[in-house]
Amino acid sequence: MPLALLLMFLAEYSGLAPLYLHILGIALLLGRLSHAWGVQQLKEPLKFRVFGMVLTFCVLLLSALAILLLYVSKTLL
Repeated sequence: MPLALLLMFLAEYSGLAPLYLHILGIALLLGRLSHAWGVQQLKEPLKFRVFGMVLTFCVLLLSALAILLLYVSKTLL
């Protein structure tokens, strides 16, 4: 979670459009809520935990990719 927030900050600082930041933030929030709900259940439905982890990792990956693409676009232009 802290790494995802840090990567989102760096993406914003690099110039990522606010719309994409909002999408990443909503995906991160949904992922963490899904994971927490799955853990809270007595009979843990694994699909909610897995969905939450996948969304969180997608946010990590997309944020890092956005930072790299923004860096490359600024250095080549």
